[in-house]
Amino acid sequence: MMMAEAVAEVAAGKTADNTATAATAEQAGLSSLVERSRQALLSRFGESVPDLAAELAQVPTSVAVMDGDAVVDIDLGQTRLYRDDGRAVAEAQVSSYLERPLRFFVNNLRGSNGGAGLSRRMTDFLAKECKGLGLEIADLDVKPDYQGSYLVMLGVGLGFHLQKLIKETKVRHVFLVEPTPELLRHSMAAIDWEKLLTDGEARGITFSLSTASHPDRIISEIQGMFVMEGTPFIDGAFVFLHYPLWALKEARKRLADGLQTLYLSRGFYEDELLMMTNATNNLKDHSFYLMDGKLLPKRKESVFIIGSGPSIDDSLQYIKRWRDHAIVFSCGTSLRVCLKNGIVPDFHCEIENAEITYDIARSTRDEFGFSGITLISTLTGDARIAELFDQTCFFFRDSVSSTHVLTDGTITIRGASPCVANTGLRCAGAMGFSNFYFFGVDCGTKSIERKHARDSVYHTLDSMIAFDSIHLFPDTTRGNFGGTVRTNWVYNFSRVLLSSYLGYYQANAYNCSDGAFIYGALPKVAASIDFKGPVLDHAAIKQSIFDCLRHYEPREYLKPYLEIDLADNARRFYEDIIALIDQAIEEDKDFVVFWRRLTAFTNHLKNKYHGVDNIPIETSLSLPKIGMFFVHRIPDPEARAIVFSAFLAEYRRIH
Repeated sequence: MMMAEAVAEVAAGKTADNTATAATAEQAGLSSLVERSRQALLSRFGESVPDLAAELAQVPTSVAVMDGDAVVDIDLGQTRLYRDDGRAVAEAQVSSYLERPLRFFVNNLRGSNGGAGLSRRMTDFLAKECKGLGLEIADLDVKPDYQGSYLVMLGVGLGFHLQKLIKETKVRHVFLVEPTPELLRHSMAAIDWEKLLTDGEARGITFSLSTASHPDRIISEIQGMFVMEGTPFIDGAFVFLHYPLWALKEARKRLADGLQTLYLSRGFYEDELLMMTNATNNLKDHSFYLMDGKLLPKRKESVFIIGSGPSIDDSLQYIKRWRDHAIVFSCGTSLRVCLKNGIVPDFHCEIENAEITYDIARSTRDEFGFSGITLISTLTGDARIAELFDQTCFFFRDSVSSTHVLTDGTITIRGASPCVANTGLRCAGAMGFSNFYFFGVDCGTKSIERKHARDSVYHTLDSMIAFDSIHLFPDTTRGNFGGTVRTNWVYNFSRVLLSSYLGYYQANAYNCSDGAFIYGALPKVAASIDFKGPVLDHAAIKQSIFDCLRHYEPREYLKPYLEIDLADNARRFYEDIIALIDQAIEEDKDFVVFWRRLTAFTNHLKNKYHGVDNIPIETSLSLPKIGMFFVHRIPDPEARAIVFSAFLAEYRRIH
């Protein structure tokens, strides 16, 4: 069925003329080429694609079309793959592609923590170095030019396009995707895989292969490759679609969002240091229930997840009407929106660690009071916030330094960021809830003039008004009730994770927000909500949840960690990374080599320094992205080498 689908889109209708004859490769005397190619594929990809040997051994249901002793097309029964000599088709396709290739570029340094102190220092330093060489930032090429990026081949077919594309694109890794193993089987008689792969490897190129047939799996495997080989080299990546199978077209469409998210740095030194301080103070100063990430017994009650997107204004009357029939989670700045309109949440969620979060919470408490509301917060939040609430549930975020230092990694709540709506969904799901209604979880806006709820602090606090003025929405996405919605990478990432965890919880979800469409949540107009049955006993439900969580008194959790010499672990980490940089200064000639050296070190840090390395490590990894952004856009090789050397020197000084 897949072969028919693939080719129906490539060449609907008629078969080609009969100037070429149909035959198997073996009948044409190509058995030695087939066997050589088979061994080449199995030796490189047999371990990563466990079913490859069986797939290549299957007898094809389609037939190779020969021109003399050369395989030139595939007869699929009702039609052919190329409907012509595949060599000529591939040559024309590649030539056309190279004139206007589909590539992905990093357009700015926002994904490299460009606003953080050390990142700004490196950016300013490199800009000054470039200026000293007569290069202004505006003079740098928009497109990076270096041999280090990726070539994603969506479709192998007979493989005639591979050699020229690999030769003409400056890449260090080629990712081959062929959802139809039967085509891969035919390609063994059409091209010499051993020569293709060996020639590429001699140029320092590495290869990966996927035979995944669903877009989700294809994207997952491509992203896994990027993480393994290095996310900075997404900058300048090539994507080539060989034939328009739906799965390949869909993967190409989704790839852009995935690449943008992958390139992002996950944290930075100054922020990690603050979060480590906050976590220690929270554990030291407060009694709390700990949410350890384990799923509590499944519950049947519905949950309202409330954000402060602009569409919440049109839903407040319905939330208030049905509030007693659901457990209400307010998220971040939506707390004031709820209280202003007479809706008292059962739980309030916080994820941010900045001081402004405390200022907002305190002003809201002073205005309305927090009686009956339980705080759910990451331990990395401002330690003063918990003082404002009668009860607190803390959790450890995944991937942050305090979690690595103060846990064994098994008690985290994953996917609770980047937005506090993610916190609400993730924590409600961990409590056992699986019936969700989203309100004001817009993940963007339909109008730049209306970004937030009418009663949110974005309209009442001067500091938030100033922040909001620089809050940009440069991208668009599908609207929940049709049309398009303006968004940005943070909200888009939030939307993707919301969808992912709806699937994880096997949730029944309704999106009542007039914002971005969230996969897995059925669009539902708030006015259509209708609950049957009696109101809920909110106090009893909350107590049954607390009964399943462990309670800690102040300092109790910290006791086992007081004997660990964290300062000595930090000293050893910095000694080791500086030694690595010194070796790079002596030996490395470009960022590709340096990145491989650096990640060979950072990929094996688990338990080596008792997690202290997680405080600086994201900045250690994001600073080279800034360096690459500059260096890979400098056209002159000599100037490029000078700036690379200057980067390494400044990188050492920072550490």
